[in-house]
Amino acid sequence: MPMPTDAHTEIYRRLSKIENELVQAAQASAVVRGVAPDLRQCLQQLSEQSQQARAAHLRSRDEGVASALRELEMLAEQACELSDTRDGDARRVLRPGLEEARQDIRDLCHQLGLHRDGDGAGRPAA
Repeated sequence: MPMPTDAHTEIYRRLSKIENELVQAAQASAVVRGVAPDLRQCLQQLSEQSQQARAAHLRSRDEGVASALRELEMLAEQACELSDTRDGDARRVLRPGLEEARQDIRDLCHQLGLHRDGDGAGRPAA
């Protein structure tokens, strides 16, 4: 059953916001002092994955969106943990944007019924 236009538009808007947050974080990591290579790589993967999620949504591939969002959530958690291991500019500049993106990803996963809390392990809610 096709998604109502308003819901489709809202999900697209939220995916675009997440993508923008992650692209900005990846760009900032190139100029901020003290960003470890593993964090830079994680941010690049987040940026690419967010683009894939939005593209899958545009093609109305719900399973692709679900898969991309689960991967995004995992990568966002990893990026937040990596940013916490650094002092100074990397933590101060990158962490707030990463935390906002992570929360936006979690909220969208919850809205779409994608849970990683052990009671459905990423499967859509019934």
